[in-house]
Amino acid sequence: MSVGQVSIGLDIGGTKIAAGIMDEQGTILERLTVRTDAAGGGAVVLEQVLEVIGNLVDRTDVLGYGLVGLGLS
Repeated sequence: MSVGQVSIGLDIGGTKIAAGIMDEQGTILERLTVRTDAAGGGAVVLEQVLEVIGNLVDRTDVLGYGLVGLGLS
């Protein structure tokens, strides 16, 4: 049973990747921040982004949210 529809938002920066799960009103329900390994190059940063997304998708499943969107900035 779903407890509501949510989206995942990511802010990818040179020092950190900040991400969260937000409800339809924009309330942040979960947060996740990791240090960006910019020195590792684009492929490493992409792997980090995919890992963060995967972790948050897993959380939506565990909590019963219906994932409807993903936004990047």
